[in-house]
Amino acid sequence: MTNIKKNINSQTRWMTWDTINTIRSSLQSLMLYNFEWIENSSASNVNNKWKILRLNNSWNWLRVNWENTLIIKWWNLYIQDDIYSVNNTDILTIIVLRDETNNINWWNIYIDPNVTNIDAIIISEWSVMSYNGTQVIDSTTHTNNLKRQLFIYGNLITRNTIWQNKAIFNTDDYISTWTEITTTKYNLENLRSFQLVKTEQITSWICTNADKITAMWLNETTSITEAFAWKKNCYFDDITKSVTWWNLRSTHRVASTVIEYNPNIQVNSPKIIRMY
Repeated sequence: MTNIKKNINSQTRWMTWDTINTIRSSLQSLMLYNFEWIENSSASNVNNKWKILRLNNSWNWLRVNWENTLIIKWWNLYIQDDIYSVNNTDILTIIVLRDETNNINWWNIYIDPNVTNIDAIIISEWSVMSYNGTQVIDSTTHTNNLKRQLFIYGNLITRNTIWQNKAIFNTDDYISTWTEITTTKYNLENLRSFQLVKTEQITSWICTNADKITAMWLNETTSITEAFAWKKNCYFDDITKSVTWWNLRSTHRVASTVIEYNPNIQVNSPKIIRMY
């Protein structure tokens, strides 16, 4: 993070930072958003009242072109739509920065339950969590809202845990109590509750006889549409609902959250994370 911050300072020194509430147009080569001291009336998580920058558009997906960098200072980011890249040179880096002068200011990256694909390097000085537009949720408390798989293709650097249900140092809950309390929301395992099921085990399904593996939805009796990465309805299905989703990535892995390293990061390393 020290090296990344040096790069940010040198590369953005003479640039203007924006303060809009929503990114709706195409992603640009370098996007800077500075929201110092701007708060909401209510908290998004614990006492986190810092406002939320929404990343979405009317097409429900965003295309990454060439090298893109999104830097957010002092706000949370809410990813509401799928993000995809096609070429090896298309790499998006998302960086959410905290205020180094104030330890009680918090920044997170929130991901909507309907998002199945994110092609990006995600760097958050705080945490990545599931968010439904109103509150932070996790698979232990909102099982039926998180039934879709999440496939992150890139890299992930955050204040989350893996398999440990606790609030580690410099998460929202840790700062609210200044201790590692027990909680499930920061465990990456709890981002989603995606679960495979054979069609003969449920009463309502969407798969054909040739593909009998789908994803379970409500009360273990029905299957959910577009639950797999690439918006697939079934595990072996190679047909997506929309032409625009053809560029999303698929995976043979069946974990609720799949994080796959993008090797092109080494070949076409974004300038913002390079070691000079």
